[in-house]
Amino acid sequence: MFDDFDIGGWISFASSNVASGATPVWPWADEGGAYMAARLQYVSPVIAGFDFGVGFAPNNSTPFDGSGCSQSSGGVGCATQESSTLAGDYGTRYRNEIDGAIRYRNTFGPIGLATSFTWTHSGTVSDAAAPVQAYHGLDIGDAGAYVQIAKQLELGGNIMWGAINGNWALKPAGGTDAFAWVTGVKWTIPQIPATLGAYYFNYKYQGTTSCADGGCNTQRTSQGLDVGAVYGFGPGVVAVVEYAWGQVYQGNVNLLSGALGSAAYNTVNANVITAGMSVRF
Repeated sequence: MFDDFDIGGWISFASSNVASGATPVWPWADEGGAYMAARLQYVSPVIAGFDFGVGFAPNNSTPFDGSGCSQSSGGVGCATQESSTLAGDYGTRYRNEIDGAIRYRNTFGPIGLATSFTWTHSGTVSDAAAPVQAYHGLDIGDAGAYVQIAKQLELGGNIMWGAINGNWALKPAGGTDAFAWVTGVKWTIPQIPATLGAYYFNYKYQGTTSCADGGCNTQRTSQGLDVGAVYGFGPGVVAVVEYAWGQVYQGNVNLLSGALGSAAYNTVNANVITAGMSVRF
């Protein structure tokens, strides 16, 4: 994912840095959402460079989040519930997530190679007031490859596709599947020592979930570029400089207000420059 140089760019930036509607959505689960859920997981030993993993999460909430649920809550806002009348529950929560992944890692002289394939599927929290569900469960494929040359130059990419919307939200029933890709390069120069890197990603997804009034007639596109450098002064002390450009687009949607059928702010851009120092001890 090329998030291991500078501070990660659009993987780490949030609406605290940029207006929320102008912040490109990074769709991969490097941090946040998928790491928060309580889950059971098995990872196999490595055999001839191959290993695999399987996992299960009952819902996408933190451990023990359902401990406060009671009859007085009316079955609303509880992580462990099967159905709800609250749109914020059946539109953002998913249940019974299962995952499977296989990867291959090996070295061939000065060349290192890593490839992976992952599949994720889930159910949903049912809309207790409607016989037809307004959202699809997650159904996501992910594949990537990464090459390292002489332990200094690294390049590769990843693609992700399927039923997902935004940052691991559920796709509305009238919406379209998502597709995302990222490619990047990183150069480590131990003699200085410094690391230089860059990546670009493009993510097409449904965006607005208001399909009933035409909001699902267009797709949203988030894209971003990140270029950065890290310089090491000594053990635990590094300087970082970074530039990131991002853009979000969706036709007929005002991205700053959320209004549908609007020709204003269908495209918004963001530019971020970061410079600083990190001290670790």
